[in-house]
Amino acid sequence: MKKAMFILSTVLLFGILSSCSTDELTVKKNWIFTITMTTTTTPASLGIPVMTTSTTEEQDNLTQVEAEAARLVLEKQYPTVSQTLGDMTQTMTFSITKAEKK
Repeated sequence: MKKAMFILSTVLLFGILSSCSTDELTVKKNWIFTITMTTTTTPASLGIPVMTTSTTEEQDNLTQVEAEAARLVLEKQYPTVSQTLGDMTQTMTFSITKAEKK
């Protein structure tokens, strides 16, 4: 199964790379990364609302591939975290998006 997933991933990667023009892969651009944290509390009967906060980080002079790698690194730095205090559980979920800075 691992071998099949590796082959599939490799074929998909080459497919994506071949469908992109070389300019898209080599042109350096400025990027904005948005880190969004959503905090939920269970049980919902406690009446604590879902809280969402966002922060942005700018990275300049990166290719599209480098920007995606940076997004994946940020994603690894912000894992989902859960804390339980008695009957209450708080879960913090992070999502990271990237966009080209205009």
